[in-house]
Amino acid sequence: MLRTSNLPLAGFLVSYGIFALGWLLFGVVMLRTHFLPRLAVVLLIIGAVLAFPAVPSPPRTDVILGVAIAWLGLALLRSRGATPQRTSRVRRTS
Repeated sequence: MLRTSNLPLAGFLVSYGIFALGWLLFGVVMLRTHFLPRLAVVLLIIGAVLAFPAVPSPPRTDVILGVAIAWLGLALLRSRGATPQRTSRVRRTS
């Protein structure tokens, strides 16, 4: 049973673990879809694994995750994006 003094620590570890798991799953999905640069996505996955609280790591390993997120954001800003084409499903009779 957890004592009340350990609850904030347990809450921090659980929330940080969910945070890292979310980035890890996002990285796996982006790796499979080939939507973003592959090296940036691999860096994101490595950063998410190192950010997981169960892995003993130096305190500055979150920099890897931050650089990967910034790189992916820059890649999204620089991408042209799909231009929507207007297709009419209604046939005009004139």
